[in-house]
Amino acid sequence: MFRAGEASAAIAAYSAIVLSDCPPHAAFAIHNNRGALLLQAGRASEALEDFNAALVFTPNSLDALHNAASTLRALGRGGEALAQFQKCLEVEPQFYLALCGVAECYSMLSRFDEAVAAATVAVDSDRGQARAFVNRGFAKLKGGQQLKQQGNAPTTAAEATPPSSSSLSSAEAVADLEMAQSLGDSSAETDHLLALALAVEGDQRLAAGQDAEAVTAYEKALCHGEFVGVWVG
Repeated sequence: MFRAGEASAAIAAYSAIVLSDCPPHAAFAIHNNRGALLLQAGRASEALEDFNAALVFTPNSLDALHNAASTLRALGRGGEALAQFQKCLEVEPQFYLALCGVAECYSMLSRFDEAVAAATVAVDSDRGQARAFVNRGFAKLKGGQQLKQQGNAPTTAAEATPPSSSSLSSAEAVADLEMAQSLGDSSAETDHLLALALAVEGDQRLAAGQDAEAVTAYEKALCHGEFVGVWVG
């Protein structure tokens, strides 16, 4: 990674090159490398232009396809990003970063069942990396919350079933997020997400009349992330 001043100088240097004088492989590299620098500098729209230009020269470049997909995701263009990540998988079906990208885009689009399925494919492709576990845990947690908001999830003790019966359960989200941390993900974002999942699991177990298990979940939630509104007493 370049420091800010170095990135600006490198962008200027690439921009000074007369592309019409360059052979196709060099023009591809200039666009792809400058795009990466522009993205690092927070100029995502310009970066996307460069990645798309690079793909004109080498349409099946996995690097440029992934760069373009990641930039579209950063711009909040989830549907376009999803299509671009899927193009990556046409080139390399087991490309882990693209498998994760597909899952993340489905979550961006609130298509959580599909996000869980896509993240499971990524998990199965490489169980030694944390990112897909985070993706699946996030999708399970948010999918369960979505069902509750739509009125399809239990909200009272009389309606409740054990959390493990749900394909989008918070207990399963907790297991995935704990696995991610065991694989080395020490980010504050994942820790906060785990705290939220544990708090939701506590709510579900309390509604199901599983008081002791609820207290355990709430106590664990207090050990992770920032305060998420749980109280144990």
